[in-house]
Amino acid sequence: MRLGEKITLAKIATAPVLARLLSDPEPKIAEACLINPRLREEDLLTAVRQQSVPRALLEAAARSRRWGERYAVRLALVLQPRTPLGVALAQITSLIDRDLERVAGAAGLRPLVQAAALRLAEGGRTQGRAPARSGTES
Repeated sequence: MRLGEKITLAKIATAPVLARLLSDPEPKIAEACLINPRLREEDLLTAVRQQSVPRALLEAAARSRRWGERYAVRLALVLQPRTPLGVALAQITSLIDRDLERVAGAAGLRPLVQAAALRLAEGGRTQGRAPARSGTES
């Protein structure tokens, strides 16, 4: 298929086809998948958690109005070792203390991501910082 055809398909595809398209490395296809009304949060989370998730999907999910506001997506981006450093660090401040501690102890993450999470978690305890709030914690 040509790029344009894949982009069009990504916007209207059903869940099984979307699952394959989410693994495409082309940024335009990732963006098209994310605006598909049939894409469910659990399907996106499954794709983000894959060992071979394309960088394009990680970056597009973080930028997405629809998905970038979802707590579970932000947490999955931070916990994904392949997430670009800037994207992962941008998500950390929105995590609650429990998840910051989880990130700080997660194997395979960049040390800077772990250190930032630990510092925020410790800062919240010592300064009485209220945990970040969200509609859907996981």
